Amino acid sequence: MKDRNEYVAEKKKQLDEWSKVMDTLDAKTHASNEAGKEKCQAQLAVLRNKMNEGTKKLDDIKSASVDTWENLKSESEKTWNSFHASLSEFRKSFV
Repeated sequence: MKDRNEYVAEKKKQLDEWSKVMDTLDAKTHASNEAGKEKCQAQLAVLRNKMNEGTKKLDDIKSASVDTWENLKSESEKTWNSFHASLSEFRKSFV
């Protein structure tokens, strides 16, 4: 089992990677045609909100007590899994 610091470091690294993916998708969105651009920007906004939720959960874990961080970890995993699934679906539209 990972301790809290290892978990936070792993999620931070993953967040950084996903942030780069989001930046790439954002650049592709700006290069797309006008009709598709609005739809893509709306989807990116939803993804950014989900990523922000995950970041907040990670911040909550950082400040949680030793006894409660495991419960927060479970909630955090649900948020990150939802974000990752949404991001994967969105990326398919650019393939």
